[in-house]
Amino acid sequence: MQFFYCFDYLVFYSLLTMSRKNAQSPAPQKHPLQQLRDILKWSRETCAKETGLKPATIQNIERGVAPLPEEAAFAIEAATSCNAMALAESSETWRRMKSEDAKLFAMAGHSQATSELFAPRALNGTLFTAESYECYKKATLSQKSVESAIHDLTIRLELLLGPIGSQPHRFRRMYRYLAQVLNKEKKEAAASDAEIAEYALTLGRAELKEMTVEELAKIPDINESPQWKKANVLERFHPKQKVHVVLEEYPFWPSTERLGTEEDYIVPDYVFGVRTVWRVTQPDGKPLVIIIDNTHSTGLQGRLTDAMIQVNKERQSGKIAKG
Repeated sequence: MQFFYCFDYLVFYSLLTMSRKNAQSPAPQKHPLQQLRDILKWSRETCAKETGLKPATIQNIERGVAPLPEEAAFAIEAATSCNAMALAESSETWRRMKSEDAKLFAMAGHSQATSELFAPRALNGTLFTAESYECYKKATLSQKSVESAIHDLTIRLELLLGPIGSQPHRFRRMYRYLAQVLNKEKKEAAASDAEIAEYALTLGRAELKEMTVEELAKIPDINESPQWKKANVLERFHPKQKVHVVLEEYPFWPSTERLGTEEDYIVPDYVFGVRTVWRVTQPDGKPLVIIIDNTHSTGLQGRLTDAMIQVNKERQSGKIAKG
């Protein structure tokens, strides 16, 4: 990396020598991210919306006040197809040269070589253009590619969490961090609730059943539901009458965090959910839809009492010094 920085300086100062021949020094080269926005005709607000970055963050990066973080570079790449690594490297070079000698940096101006040095690059290494962005935006992903990417992330998570499964403190900390990141991304940049709900249907199951009114009433979730009570099914029809039922079950994204109802819980726990939909065709042909959301603990909670019992056992065995 040091070699490339030295090479950048050689190019920079050779350009500086040539630029001094001019009577007037041109304006300094724009930051690579600002050049990218110019190519796409994006305002900072548009760039923020497309990449998930904040407008103030974009401004600070373009002014050289703050570096371009790697995660931000990859967010920009995902939104535009601008090469993330090339953008990060050119941004750092631009920021370093500007901070070390702003006057000399301004004198280098907009020569062809400096323009190419700081110009955004496409994924294949060529100069980034509005046309390359349009092609990227129109490109589609095959279902096989999507499934492969999801499988890749699943394997990564397993390799990340599996080795620390026997270390509760590290595992819980990592799990909660990842869950918070996913919740944040869902809120800020992911699909809408409606899109998630629609896709969740493809991950669930549907089953057609024929039941009696009496059998249906014995299911606690149904018998206790407001929809069932309001329909007065047991009062209106004979208990042995048949009804057609479509049972659907699919996952949903719960918005709650299980903190526990007892004071001795010490580890908050995210929950996951399964939505059950009962679509009942009543004997008179009228539909009745009952939706039940069930949330389940991921099992990561711990109790203070359990922890204290373990500590006392370790003290008695001599693993922990008394005092």
